[in-house]
Amino acid sequence: MQRLIFKEIKILSRNEQRARIIKFHPKMNLIKGENHVGKSSLIKSIYYTLGATPNVMHPKWIGTEPICLLTFTIDDVEYSILRRKSFFAIYNSSRECIGTFDKITDGLGPFLSNLLKYNIELPNKENRLITPPPAYFFLPFYLDQDSWYNPLSSFARLTQLKGQWKASMLHFHTGIKPNEYYQAKGQIEIIKDSNRQLESQMKVSKNVMSKLNEQMGLMILDADLDNFKKEIAELLEQYEQLKVKGDVLKRNIVDLNNEKIHLQKHVRLLEKSIDELKEDYNYALSIPDEEIDCPTCGAVYSNSFVERFSIARDEDRCHDLLEESKMGLRELETKIKKQYELYEEHAVESNRILNLLDSKQGEVHLKDIIRNEGKKDLKTIVEGELDVLRNQMAVNEVEINELKNEMKSYEDRKHKSKIEKFYRELMRDYLDDLGVETVPEKSYKTITSKIADTGSGAPRAYLAYYYSLLGVINKYSTSTFCPIILDSPNQQEQDKKHWEMIKDFIIEKQPLGSQLILGTVEFGDRQFHGKTIELKEKYHLLQKDDYEEVSHEINTLLGLIS
Repeated sequence: MQRLIFKEIKILSRNEQRARIIKFHPKMNLIKGENHVGKSSLIKSIYYTLGATPNVMHPKWIGTEPICLLTFTIDDVEYSILRRKSFFAIYNSSRECIGTFDKITDGLGPFLSNLLKYNIELPNKENRLITPPPAYFFLPFYLDQDSWYNPLSSFARLTQLKGQWKASMLHFHTGIKPNEYYQAKGQIEIIKDSNRQLESQMKVSKNVMSKLNEQMGLMILDADLDNFKKEIAELLEQYEQLKVKGDVLKRNIVDLNNEKIHLQKHVRLLEKSIDELKEDYNYALSIPDEEIDCPTCGAVYSNSFVERFSIARDEDRCHDLLEESKMGLRELETKIKKQYELYEEHAVESNRILNLLDSKQGEVHLKDIIRNEGKKDLKTIVEGELDVLRNQMAVNEVEINELKNEMKSYEDRKHKSKIEKFYRELMRDYLDDLGVETVPEKSYKTITSKIADTGSGAPRAYLAYYYSLLGVINKYSTSTFCPIILDSPNQQEQDKKHWEMIKDFIIEKQPLGSQLILGTVEFGDRQFHGKTIELKEKYHLLQKDDYEEVSHEINTLLGLIS
């Protein structure tokens, strides 16, 4: 796994004629100071420079029009990125400009995705497959002071993607569906797009061929009787082939409809079973006794937790089967529709050939024979083009099937179960470390479960959730592990005991090999391996002393852009 490490950030405001240089430690950085000294503005500027704008930025800070220069390494290879409003420039370790962008989604985003190896593509609101912008990728690594109670929401404008994008991003980050899965998925979309273009070309060629066949069939223009017989034989052979294919399609339609009826019965049976299990479970819960008398036969049955849990587990299994059956129904309906479309196409072609066979040979003129020969040559060319297109589509279909099989290998339930089991183990341990006793295990059953708690325990529960995600990402992700940024973890004015717990937890459970940037008002005398960056001057994060140096460097870098 690659690791992104921040080395330094330089911030310049030409409006204020001030600047600031902050160097980072590769392990831990404590940014501390009283309120209004610029802690959050500094912290928010880091991922902002990489194209991920935080959800909330102070208007006064925006008014300074900060120009940010962030230097970072990816597995010890150094880069720098400069942001000025919506303009970005990226430099290599020799300070050569290797890319400039004035758009994030269609510019900076794809560039960073290659650099950081996040090859996931998801549909946007216009149903176009795109690389999610940087904000989506950095979400698990940044917990903003304004987003503690709404996990994975620290950045602004998270409205570009369609559907359940959070689940997709979490599956990507945690390795449940790794880079290879999304690379294969993206390649399938590229091949499908190629097939759509090939189908469009085939449609044109088929129309040409159809018109040629119609013209050549309505008028028998071949003076050679043997050739005429050959053409008739070819038409009869084509018709017979179409008839056989039509019979196969009819059988397929009947078989698929029978399968659909069978599956619909399964769905109704499962829905009925779920309703009955719910009634049994609710009835069992309503009876406080450990034993229940059967009203019919008088026999005595156990009503223990084990029996009630068994009912609930049976209901879960029924729900899983129901969802699989419904998914199967949808797939069947798609197959049935496709078979009907193919059958209609074959019927049209069959009727066309029958009409050609019914046509009679009329008077033949020399000019018609000459024209017919030209049409025959054109027909040969078009047939060759169609053969090439069909072969290419067949090759593409084989490749698509191979990629689908590759994707299935990454959808292994055992793989997913192993990762989610590890996640639950971390959550149990971390909730215990943070003294949170009010979050039931069912609320963090899966990676995508929503964690809910109230009062002073809520921020500690969310901290346990974020660290559990990071622990899983650190172990299973195939992409890049980014610096962790935590802003103002002392939420809800934690009492001294719990604040000490939080401080110990943040330091001791920091994922191995990661970089941490922590912003807080105070941290006591807790020791850690890293660096303390203390901000003291109220309302002035930027300093006059750094202005000349930073301004000169940024002017030099901007001057390198051709």
